[in-house]
Amino acid sequence: MAYTLRYERRPPTLNVERQQHRMIRARWVREWRAIFNALALEAEIPPLPAISVTVQPELRHRGSMPDTGACIGAAKAAIDGLVDAGVIPDDSPRFVHRLTFEAPVVTGVDALELVIEPVCVKEVA
Repeated sequence: MAYTLRYERRPPTLNVERQQHRMIRARWVREWRAIFNALALEAEIPPLPAISVTVQPELRHRGSMPDTGACIGAAKAAIDGLVDAGVIPDDSPRFVHRLTFEAPVVTGVDALELVIEPVCVKEVA
């Protein structure tokens, strides 16, 4: 079974993140983390032994198309929200086995979608 969480807001890119003051960055990290915590609780995702996460950014229009994976900061904050919601104990390789970034797609809405799939637990060296 897979769980899909979606936040309708354009995720900041890594390039934008690097240019921001640390306090501004901390504010948006708190926002994305809290939103995905709430979304995971609302979706009633149970505690999982380990997960695979696919990240899909969506864009309102083609202007300023970000690189694949440019939303890594928002994705990291979102996964921290999964930890806060108790889906996984932490975001180490023991619990997050795969993180896949899909290329941004134009859908008419700015959003970030995470698809969370449980995976079999295996030892990580």
